[in-house]
Amino acid sequence: MSKSAAEGNQASTSPIGGKTDYAQPVYQRIVRQAIRAIQGLRLEPLESGGPLGRFLRRRKRQVIASQAEERLDLNISVQVEHGRRIPELVGEAQRAIAEEIQRITGHQEITVNLRVRGLFSPEGGSES
Repeated sequence: MSKSAAEGNQASTSPIGGKTDYAQPVYQRIVRQAIRAIQGLRLEPLESGGPLGRFLRRRKRQVIASQAEERLDLNISVQVEHGRRIPELVGEAQRAIAEEIQRITGHQEITVNLRVRGLFSPEGGSES
C-alpha cells in the first residue's frame, strides 16, 4: 500500500533547533507594549525637540537591541512625566520589558538600559 501525495508532503511536527533573530522594529513593538501600562513613562517621541530636534535625531531610534550569543542588550530612550519618581518608574519598566521579551522571544539573558531623555507634562506637552 502506497502513501498518497498529500501524506508525503506534510511537514514534520517535531521541533527544529536553532535560534530566531528579530528585527529592530519587533523589539520596538514589544517594548512599547510592555510600557503601555506604566503610568508616567513613555518612549521618547521621535518628534521631541522641535524642528532642530527632529533634524538632529532623524536617525535615532527609541529602542536599540544588540545581541551577543545568548545575551540581549536593549537601550531605550524614554520620557518621564513631570513630578514622578524616576527610580521606581525605571525599575518597574525594566522588569516589565524583560518579562515581555522573555515571554515573546524566549531570551533569558536580557539587560534593559533606560535613558531618561526628558520630561513631559500630563497634558501631553514635552519639556527638556
